[in-house]
Amino acid sequence: MDSPTTFRSLLERVATEGPRHVARVEAALAPLSDEAFRRPPAPGVWSCGQVVEHLILGNSRYLVAATDAVERAAAADPETPVRLSWIGRFLVDAAGPEVNAPAPPPMRPGPAESTPRRVIDDWKAQQEAFARLVERAQGRDLNRFLYRNPYVPVFRMNLADVFTLAVEHTERHVRQIEERAPR
Repeated sequence: MDSPTTFRSLLERVATEGPRHVARVEAALAPLSDEAFRRPPAPGVWSCGQVVEHLILGNSRYLVAATDAVERAAAADPETPVRLSWIGRFLVDAAGPEVNAPAPPPMRPGPAESTPRRVIDDWKAQQEAFARLVERAQGRDLNRFLYRNPYVPVFRMNLADVFTLAVEHTERHVRQIEERAPR
C-alpha cells in the first residue's frame, strides 16, 4: 500500500514535475514551424498553441488565489497527510490526465490562427511563478485554509487542491501536445 501524500511530498512533486513539463513541451514544440504550432490536428481540436494558451488561462486565476492563500495559511508539520476538498477531488478527477472534460468558457483559448508563439514563454513564466509559490508554501497548512474557487466562487477549496490540480491538469495537456506535435 502506498503511503499517504504529505504536504512535503506534494510540494516536492509540484517542484519536480513543473520543470519536467516545461522540458517536454519545449522538446515537442521546438521543431514546429509557426504554422504547425497554430494548426489544429482536426476540426474542433485545439492546436498545440491553443493547448498552451489553455494552460495559461486555466492556471492564471488559481495562481493568484493560491498566492494570497499561502500568505494566510497557518504553519503546519510538513508530514501532515494531504486532504483534498470535495471540489478539489472533483476537479482533479475531471481535469486530470486520464479524462477529457470540456473546458469552461474562461479557460478556452482564442482562435488557432491568432495564437502567438510567445504563449510558450508566458506559460514558462507562469510555471516559474508556481515554483516560487511552492517555495513559499513550505511549512504551511495546505488543507485547512479554505478560499473561494476563482472560477466557481460558490465552492471553497484548499491549497492542496490547487497544487494537485496544477500537476494533474498540466500532465494531461503536456500529453496532448506531445501527441499533436508532428514528429
